Amino acid sequence: MDFGYANWALIIDPKDRYWQNFLFAISSLIFGNSLLIICLFKKPIKSLIRETRRSNILNNQYFLVFNYFYLFVKLTLFVTVLALSVTEFSKFLNPFKEVVYLIAIVLFLESWKSVIRIYRVKSYKYIILNAVVIVLLAFIFSFTSVFDYEKYDTKYELANPYIDLPTSNFISENNIYYNKKLKIWKENQIIKYSLDGQKTNNINELTELLESFSAYEYYYRKLTALILAPSTIKIGEINKIEKLLFGLNIHRVKYIVKENDGVEDRYSTKGIQKRLMFIDNSLSDNHIKTKGAVPPPPPIPLDFKDTNFIDVRIEDNFYFNDKIVPEKILANYFKKHINNTVAFHFHYDESITYQKYITIYAAYMEAVDNLRSNDQIVKFKGDYYYPENKEEYEEDQKRIKKKYPVRYIENTDVSSF
Repeated sequence: MDFGYANWALIIDPKDRYWQNFLFAISSLIFGNSLLIICLFKKPIKSLIRETRRSNILNNQYFLVFNYFYLFVKLTLFVTVLALSVTEFSKFLNPFKEVVYLIAIVLFLESWKSVIRIYRVKSYKYIILNAVVIVLLAFIFSFTSVFDYEKYDTKYELANPYIDLPTSNFISENNIYYNKKLKIWKENQIIKYSLDGQKTNNINELTELLESFSAYEYYYRKLTALILAPSTIKIGEINKIEKLLFGLNIHRVKYIVKENDGVEDRYSTKGIQKRLMFIDNSLSDNHIKTKGAVPPPPPIPLDFKDTNFIDVRIEDNFYFNDKIVPEKILANYFKKHINNTVAFHFHYDESITYQKYITIYAAYMEAVDNLRSNDQIVKFKGDYYYPENKEEYEEDQKRIKKKYPVRYIENTDVSSF
């Protein structure tokens, strides 16, 4: 259940599914065991215990389920079931697994509480035998599913495949823009695309789908394409999409990433923002013919006069003017060189991985962000729609952006500058 907003379908790992089934099975068996105790102590019964005690045992079973739903459902089960339907089972429930087991033990002992008070030590062997049977049945039922989940998992995976996102230490601030989720993945050695869940078989179909939104010019000017792509895909495939977007007057993209702690979120839109810039005739090389619903923009005029270029080569290692810079200090190295007289020229072959590109681009944007944050004087007050110091804040932002501009080019002939 993701209401069409998830980055990929929820496919539960078989190991996690087994323990999920086990937790539900043992809870169900304890309720069933309560019904068994009721049957055992109903009339006629050959026992010397008083009627009041027998009624106490029965009443305890009658209210066991109600007590469970009051104490457990009200506090945890509702949240657990909801989370199981929208998040990975292991990531949500694993930290609470021991608590769930303890609750199951408490419920089991609660069902035998009145019997223990009456029969005391004599009841222990029956309780232990009963507990062993319940646990064994729970393990057996854990292998049982009421529906063919593998069949449905296959359909979900085809409809919304999993994407192993690239990792990054840096995450851009979330700006309020009109977003569309553009997903790229490889299926049977063929690149596939989807736009907000609408699958396309090739880039031409994607182009037609994007052009269908071009009539809404207001949204187009504010549109940000959220790019979800596997870390191992070639950067050339990403560049192809960016040129397509730029040719359709969509100038903003955000690379959706996962943070280096490995935590992923199926609904996350965290990523690194980028404003597309193509300052040469590379748009003519993308082999994509659009219908002209939106005229392609002219090259962005960037003034590189009196600019010192630092060549950044992205290979197995990262080279700055032929000097190897370790990945761990990329951001600090950028910080030492960023100013309004320096521009970076990223050189890379389009066969490098998307992860390699994200590593260097994230380090660059992290360095710019840190320099601007440290030099910021006016803090934003209010909210996006009702700012309290809009003019002062924007003036300060212009100052620090001029001091620490985002100035870079990619695979461009700089001899004409």
